[in-house]
Amino acid sequence: MQRGSGFCALVGRWGLALSLVIGAVLLGRIFRDMPYLLPNRLPGIVLTKWGLDCCSPWRAGAPSR
Repeated sequence: MQRGSGFCALVGRWGLALSLVIGAVLLGRIFRDMPYLLPNRLPGIVLTKWGLDCCSPWRAGAPSR
């Protein structure tokens, strides 16, 4: 296997495609098992877990508009 050969390009291309499919399947299984991690809720969950919800209007003691 020579670097830059057509065979290496083919293996790399298929390897990347296979990795993307495997990653998507694993991510789907995580979201299926833990639906609270769905993408529209994930940023808020991460900020809350990190304690960075200081700007959230729903936090206790937040001034009302």
